[in-house]
Amino acid sequence: MNENTFKNITESFIEEYNSLDSSATADEIRNTVEIFIRKYNDLLKDEVIEHTANMWKYFPVPENQPEPFPEYKTLNLELPECSIIASRVRGKKHKHEGTNCDDWFEVSNYGKIACIAVADGAGSKKFSRIGAKISCMTAVSSMKKLLEKLFTEEKSISEKLSLPVNDPDFLEVCKILAGIVQQSVANAYESVETAFKSRSGIKEYSDFLGRELQLSDFASTLLTALVIPSENDSDESLVITCQIGDGISAVINGDNSIKLMGEPDSGEFSGETDFLTSSNMKNTDNLQSRTRISKSNAKLLLMMTDGVADDYFPNETEILRLCCDLILNGIIPDFLKKSDNDDFSGKIPEPIGYPCVNDKTKNVFLRYANRICSALNISLNQLCESKSIFADAVPENTDSPEEMLRIWLDNYVERGSFDDRTLVIVRFQENKI
Repeated sequence: MNENTFKNITESFIEEYNSLDSSATADEIRNTVEIFIRKYNDLLKDEVIEHTANMWKYFPVPENQPEPFPEYKTLNLELPECSIIASRVRGKKHKHEGTNCDDWFEVSNYGKIACIAVADGAGSKKFSRIGAKISCMTAVSSMKKLLEKLFTEEKSISEKLSLPVNDPDFLEVCKILAGIVQQSVANAYESVETAFKSRSGIKEYSDFLGRELQLSDFASTLLTALVIPSENDSDESLVITCQIGDGISAVINGDNSIKLMGEPDSGEFSGETDFLTSSNMKNTDNLQSRTRISKSNAKLLLMMTDGVADDYFPNETEILRLCCDLILNGIIPDFLKKSDNDDFSGKIPEPIGYPCVNDKTKNVFLRYANRICSALNISLNQLCESKSIFADAVPENTDSPEEMLRIWLDNYVERGSFDDRTLVIVRFQENKI
């Protein structure tokens, strides 16, 4: 690339980014970056991505703000029938500006049933991270308490869960469990409301905002799930979810098919995200419409905030690319259904490295499914079904799975991607992490 052209593109990007108002929302910044990319699409090659990656600055989490969040959060939970890893990383925009991460997640269990919650605080609200954390903690603790009550009072629940999906008793149990998920969301709303009231009038918060607190300052999305493993040696697991706002929950089955367990919704106006602090989130009919139930030969459940989901859009097809990226970088074992026709051994491109935001002296090398597909001129489905590509590509890692997930989330590069990233991965039965 011509040096002057490279310089002009870089200076243009800096000028456009710096022209943004300091209060610009994530969508406004993303739109500016996407317009820039379209404008210079023919010139934006790998060397430009590397150069722009160097432009992101790193400032630590501010400790002088109320209730700061840690830079990272990880988890590894082994259950009898499944294993779970999760990670949350602060986005490039927050690191560049020295502000807090807005994402949170919580994972726990009642016996072999997993209870999961993922939330993303509204980027325009200074204390939305508090709402995200409280909603996740409340949702998970509520699910556990309600499950304990159910299994104590109804001794036949496990037996009914093993019945065929069209059996009335199985359907009745599903309805009860769905009610538990919905009640956990309603309880989360009440906890966030309580958190707002308990902090109202406290000078530390009002001074930071320059005004009095409002409930909307704690606005966040919320994705919840109960994961109930198979009964009586069945290959089918039960997943029940409820979703408020954006992000994605998705089940990946043994035949490589994807089932999205919710829809990113909008608020009263087009393009506006609906949040847990909306008053209708206590309405039973509303929560029922946001609930999804799946019983299938599930191999994987993924739950993520929009920082990951938007990088793999459209989700109906690109979730498979996410699975491939996780496998190619050694985060999870290969579980995808394979084909016998495969002759790509020794042909895959080398991993590509970009500067780490936290330390520009280090490059982090990763593999990307889309780069492999492009280099080999194959489709995503062909990649999924390949034995030789994954056999050649998957690295040998000594880090723990959750740490590998953290490193990958913190460093994978997608154009226009700078948001906080949270991903929870549940693997079932023989495909444990």
